[in-house]
Amino acid sequence: MPSSHSNKAPDQLRVAVIQITPTSHKRENLAKAAKLITAAAQDGAKLIALQEMFFYRGSHDDMPGISEPIPGPTSEWLADQAQKHQVWLHGGSLFELNPDDPAHSFNTSLVFNPNGERVGKYRKIHLFELHHGQSVSESDYQCAGQPEDIVTVETPWGGLGMSICFDLRFPELYQHQVRQQKARILSVPSAFLFKTGADHWEVLLRARAIETQCFVLAANCISDEHPVTYGRSMILDPWGNVLARMPDCEGYITADLDFDQQDNIRKKLPVLS
Repeated sequence: MPSSHSNKAPDQLRVAVIQITPTSHKRENLAKAAKLITAAAQDGAKLIALQEMFFYRGSHDDMPGISEPIPGPTSEWLADQAQKHQVWLHGGSLFELNPDDPAHSFNTSLVFNPNGERVGKYRKIHLFELHHGQSVSESDYQCAGQPEDIVTVETPWGGLGMSICFDLRFPELYQHQVRQQKARILSVPSAFLFKTGADHWEVLLRARAIETQCFVLAANCISDEHPVTYGRSMILDPWGNVLARMPDCEGYITADLDFDQQDNIRKKLPVLS
């Protein structure tokens, strides 16, 4: 859904990014996330972002048992959290049941408004693949979303562009969001591996922020379990500066987004016009 700019957006927004170590126990993961959502909302955040697969991390051998329909238990839980705390909630991602191929689920992001209404749904387009030592291929248990289904959600602060993890390496997706769909914020929920994250995570996030002159919310999984994930969740401004960075632990970070600053950057360096 492209955003509308018929009315001036609010000048400021406090956002929060949550970083956890999920396990194969969904209920425990949701309880952990709920505590951090509550804390972030009490800290004044009006837009809260979770990480990729915040609700489950473990074996993918039983995808029909792990994945869920939408609406389903986890999506309804996200809606309840958004309404309870009166926040915009980006639900990271979850495995969405694929009725045509239950063994290969969609990796799906959802956004909910403060009324608990689902206002955005995005299926990961670019599936991760790495051949460095042991090969990893998400296509073994996931289905990709359609390349034309690029999603930007309308919010009171402008467009919120949706993507997931490996999408970060494909700048054309974000160029479409900012140029055709008028994104002002980009969200990149991730489970970026330590192997690649140590060298590429911050570099890629800063590049996407600079190229699009957007704020970037990057919630990343942190885990020492194989495959080890990098953490270091971040919030970046449209100049590519890191406004907040998570240490190597569970928790959340906040930052105040200044949209007047963004407008000034876009005016002084008009790469989007």
